[in-house]
Amino acid sequence: MKKIISYVVVAVMLVCIFGCSPGKNVDIDLKGDKMATVNREQILYINIEANPTTGYVWQIAGEYNENILKSIGKYGYKHNSDRLGAGGVQIFRFEAVKKGQTNLVFEYSRPWEKEEKPAKKYTLRIIVH
Repeated sequence: MKKIISYVVVAVMLVCIFGCSPGKNVDIDLKGDKMATVNREQILYINIEANPTTGYVWQIAGEYNENILKSIGKYGYKHNSDRLGAGGVQIFRFEAVKKGQTNLVFEYSRPWEKEEKPAKKYTLRIIVH
C-alpha cells in the first residue's frame, strides 16, 4: 500500500512540474493598442512592423513595471525580403517574472528628432498570471 501511495505522490508531482509549467513562448503581433495575458515565466515576443531604413524605429516610451516584465536584451529585427530598403518586423522580448499588470508603450520615431511627435504610438497592457 505504501508503495502505491509513493507512486501516486510521484505521479502527482510530475504532473504539477510538467503539466503546470508555463508552456511555450507567447507571440504578439502589435498593430494597434492591445491587451495580452501571459503566465509567469513565459517569454513574450512583441512583433511590430517597422522599416529602419527610413530612420524610424520603435522605442519603449515611459516606464513599465520591471518587477513584472523583464526585458531580454536589445530588440531584434527580421527583414521581410532581401530587397534594399525593404521593411520587416522589429522584435522585443520580455520575460514575465511576477504576477501583476503593467503597460508597455511603444513609439515609432526617429531617435534624433526629439521635438517631433512619434509617427505611431501603441500601448500594450500585459497581465501576468
